Amino acid sequence: MRTVLGMWALFLSVALLIAGSGLFTIMVPMRAALEGFSESHIGLLGAAYFGGFVLGCCYGGRVIRAVGHIRTFSAMAASFSICALGAALWVDPLWWAGMRGVMGFAFALLAVVIESWLNERSEASARSSVLSTYMVVNLLAIILGQALVGVFPLAGGELFSLVAILASLSVIPVALSTAPSPAPPEFAAVHVRQLWTNSPAAFTTCLVVGLTNGSFWALGPRFAQCLGGSEEQTAVFMSAAVLGGAIFQWPIGRLSDLVDRRAVLGFIAAVAAAACFLLVRAPGRFDDGASTSLFLAVGAWGAVAFSAYTVAVALANDHSAPSDFVATSSGLLVLYAAGGVVGPLLSSQLMEWGSPLWLFGVMGAVYVALLLTLLARIVIRERVASEERIEFVDAFAAAQTVSQVFDAEVQADLVEHAHEHEEDATDAATDPKHPAG
Repeated sequence: MRTVLGMWALFLSVALLIAGSGLFTIMVPMRAALEGFSESHIGLLGAAYFGGFVLGCCYGGRVIRAVGHIRTFSAMAASFSICALGAALWVDPLWWAGMRGVMGFAFALLAVVIESWLNERSEASARSSVLSTYMVVNLLAIILGQALVGVFPLAGGELFSLVAILASLSVIPVALSTAPSPAPPEFAAVHVRQLWTNSPAAFTTCLVVGLTNGSFWALGPRFAQCLGGSEEQTAVFMSAAVLGGAIFQWPIGRLSDLVDRRAVLGFIAAVAAAACFLLVRAPGRFDDGASTSLFLAVGAWGAVAFSAYTVAVALANDHSAPSDFVATSSGLLVLYAAGGVVGPLLSSQLMEWGSPLWLFGVMGAVYVALLLTLLARIVIRERVASEERIEFVDAFAAAQTVSQVFDAEVQADLVEHAHEHEEDATDAATDPKHPAG
């Protein structure tokens, strides 16, 4: 608790930033629909965010190494604020997609800065508790941000300004903090083929979770609107999924420590598919008094869907050497983000061709395919022995930490510089004119 309280400034910055992000995530699809954007354009906005996030993972390390954590945080929060205001100035699908892409890039770097700070300021014995607190702050801030969508009219520019204010305010606690800046984060090269070889089940799950979760974040508000949801009901609909995930993440994770993780992932896929098909049937509309059943269905979906990624990371690490944990977790994060690019594009196109209800129809079909894949893997490959498995608490810390993102070019530069230093040292040792000689 002392460790957590000692980082109150950082947690306050996180809360303000995530609240602004949560508000922007829910208001963009709703405002886009109000402006007459097509479903495919709304899907493009979600895909652009995850595309920017992938680029941030790949190349953001250079920025942090060049200017440090505090300057990076300030610059990326300012970029986030500028993009929110820029979207208010010009309403155009491609312009908004560009703004969302920049936001995704900025958010990847912001997450690196925040979580590097958390990891360095917390001792190993308290790290899981600190990261758990961080996730609670994240979830509560998302719910708070989504609740702000009804504060101002959706058609005006006030909500964009509110997002910019929250993002700008998040800089103040970090900038005024007297805590020392953390050391540059570690980077690990990622080999996609090795991820597949280690655990095809974890590989496939992370892609599927990215595809479905990305579709939900990009198009979930639009789905609720099409069923007659008001701004407040749409916010509750999205928050019900987040709350379900917050409540059940740890119980499902602990269950995966006791039984075959692939069986737990199969259970998750089955429940998620069932919840999706319930939402496809849409027993009623919000304006027909069916809001409770819709909230319960999406809450059931969120309870399992938001737990799958962490269990998949634990499964992949069960098949990896401890020295490869960073590379494995980083690679799975990028797979998740890649799925987040494809999901909104695919779902939005099918929604445009058919019906908004097809959002959860696509997701349900993908979960069924995942379930069949997991059942096949259970038959083909035996479960990892208990003594070789890592605990879920360790996987949770790895899965929720994006500070260990990869940058293959930075890795290559570091190796090249190391070789140059070795050659210089060798020349010096053999040069009689050099003191070392």
